Amino acid sequence: KMSSLGLSKNTRKVKKELSVVDQRVHGNGPIVFAWHPDGTYVCSSGANKIVHIFDRSGQTVHEVTLSGVCLAMDWDYEGEVLAILPANSTSIILWDKNSMKTQA
Repeated sequence: KMSSLGLSKNTRKVKKELSVVDQRVHGNGPIVFAWHPDGTYVCSSGANKIVHIFDRSGQTVHEVTLSGVCLAMDWDYEGEVLAILPANSTSIILWDKNSMKTQA
C-alpha cells in the first residue's frame, strides 16, 4: 500500500550526518539556524551571540559577532545576503556572501 507521498510503509529514510553543531559551539540554550537556498551553507547561532556560517562539510566559512542573541535569520531569495536579527538591536545585520562583509 502506498502513502500519500508515494512511499511504501516499509520504506526507510536514510539520513547522512554532514557535521554536528552543539553547545560546544553555541553555548547552552536554543539554537537558531538557516540553510542557504541551494544548500551550500548552513548558518547557526546560540547563547554565545555569534552567527557561525558553515559550508556543507562543517568547516567555518565566516563568523559574525552580535550585540545580543540571534532572534532570527534568513537568506534572501537568491542566496546572496543573510539577514540577521539580534536581540536588543534596532538594526538588521546583512552579511554579503560574495564580499563576506556585514552592514547594519
